[in-house]
Amino acid sequence: FEKESSFPYMDYRDVTKNIFKSRNTNPLNPIYYLGKDEHSNKILEEYKNHIKKMFVLLGFDDKIASSAVDAVIEIESRIAKVSYSKAQLREPFDNYHKISFEKLKTDYDGLNWEKYFAGLGIESIDSVNVSQPEPLKECMAMMKELPMEKQRLYLKWSLINRAATSLGDKIFNQNFDKFVILSAIFRKNEGKIDKI
Repeated sequence: FEKESSFPYMDYRDVTKNIFKSRNTNPLNPIYYLGKDEHSNKILEEYKNHIKKMFVLLGFDDKIASSAVDAVIEIESRIAKVSYSKAQLREPFDNYHKISFEKLKTDYDGLNWEKYFAGLGIESIDSVNVSQPEPLKECMAMMKELPMEKQRLYLKWSLINRAATSLGDKIFNQNFDKFVILSAIFRKNEGKIDKI
């Protein structure tokens, strides 16, 4: 799942070395997936509308676009439930869970890690920092549990979302409109929700 991104980073416990670090990259603050207040619901509804519009603009029919919205929200909500709070994310050692490559393969066995790192051009790796183990474990569980069609729709969304600025004017403008709308909602409700 694209929600876990990996990159080399300074090893907090040995600054003379770099280590591969995974991190949770959910597009919205977890509170918006899980909150029951009007503000959270409005943000989530705008995000759902955006996802559907992007699929439709790319030529997918309404049924597939609606299914994509459902798949994306289900997957991202499950990740949000186990995501770290903003306070936890600010604490480097709360986000330090160094494990051997062999332990990564056994504890997070939903992915072929040799192929994953080979795809990044890395032939040998001895250890990684699984910054937030809970979201990665949830991703591994979803890869085993969810129907392949939901996973495909989610991956399509991940690609669309990342490439939005390069997919032509209509997609670019819709993506920009999303930021304008969400920013307006954020500003209007600034300070009205609890900080997490």
